[in-house]
Amino acid sequence: MNSYNLQEWKNERGRIFQEMEAIGKAANSENRSFNADEQEKWDKLDNRFNELGEMIQREEKLASERANFMAQEQAIKTERKEVDPKMAFRKFLRFGIDALDVEERKAAKLEKRGTDDQITTSDGLGGYTVPEFWFDEIIKYMTQYSGMLEAGNIIRTASGGTLNFPYVNETAVSGARIAEGVSDVVADVTFYNKQLDAYTYTSKVVKVSYELLNDSAYNLDAFIQGLLAERIGRILNTELTTGTGTAQPNGIATATSAGKTASAIDTITRDEILDLIHSVDRAYRSGPTTALMMHDSTLAAIKKLTVGTSDDRPLWQPSIEAGTPGLLEGFPIVVNSDVAELTDGASSKVMFFGDWSKYYIRIVQDFELRRLVERFADERCVGFFGFLRADGELIDTLAVKHLALAAS
Repeated sequence: MNSYNLQEWKNERGRIFQEMEAIGKAANSENRSFNADEQEKWDKLDNRFNELGEMIQREEKLASERANFMAQEQAIKTERKEVDPKMAFRKFLRFGIDALDVEERKAAKLEKRGTDDQITTSDGLGGYTVPEFWFDEIIKYMTQYSGMLEAGNIIRTASGGTLNFPYVNETAVSGARIAEGVSDVVADVTFYNKQLDAYTYTSKVVKVSYELLNDSAYNLDAFIQGLLAERIGRILNTELTTGTGTAQPNGIATATSAGKTASAIDTITRDEILDLIHSVDRAYRSGPTTALMMHDSTLAAIKKLTVGTSDDRPLWQPSIEAGTPGLLEGFPIVVNSDVAELTDGASSKVMFFGDWSKYYIRIVQDFELRRLVERFADERCVGFFGFLRADGELIDTLAVKHLALAAS
């Protein structure tokens, strides 16, 4: 019942009381009892007065209970809102899953991974899928240690089944001029297929002492994030760069064909860099994801090159804007520590160029974190290690090519 009806009942009860009071005053002023009509009217008014009283009492009680219920609901909602997912996950890192209540587990979105009989509250069984905000930070950290993650086209999938990529290459196909009344001809489209699997990479175990775990001032989650990301980022970058494609990613050094072979076994020239760039079809040279990739030591050598024998301007063009990378022949440079160096000898693939959006890096969305309590208990440490499933493949082999040193 709404408050309008409740007020109407109170107003009606007030009017009835006034009528009853008037009847009583009239009889009292004459010092007599109610006559038959007055008694009948009084009884009707009294019944309605009592009925309204019960109705008002009932509605006020319901209103009070309703208000209490809503207040409790609001308190629960407020309490839930106050659970910070990041703080809940940090609490899990320090003290384990048993230290979190139901709302904290929900806020941190800690999903148990493992077999059915492992789904308990114990840290020692199975693992936990980390929250999205933590996984995103892991990927950011990994990019700092992986030139391939910086350059490649990262796609995330919810599961790790084989992912098929059909593609076409039309760079050598053109239309035709046709005469009036002549039938057109069919130019078949050839479809190719590449597969992306999901290989598992581990960070190996990171041990953290009880002292660090108990030190609330220490940024534990950033410490663990950094170590896990650096370790997985480095191994993943190595295999995305040099992987054979058999039971591991097809690394860019394996997947690409030669765009240019240098004349020396330990140096490269500007002309050879230009030949590499122009060995890639111009359809792949104009996009925002087009870049050169090389080892940092190769970049250092290039910084010493000049435009030409009669032009001593540096070939490398440093950026004057903070945060913007320098350019080489107008293209950005990605530094990759797993690309071969100029000192690695004959036939080493020391530079790559092309459209890196065609190199797909598949990351399975779930990043699993495990917390080991008993294993290092005698060392007063807790172990953490993470798993990431990933693969890489150059979908279009014409999009990126490499510059190799001379064979001899």
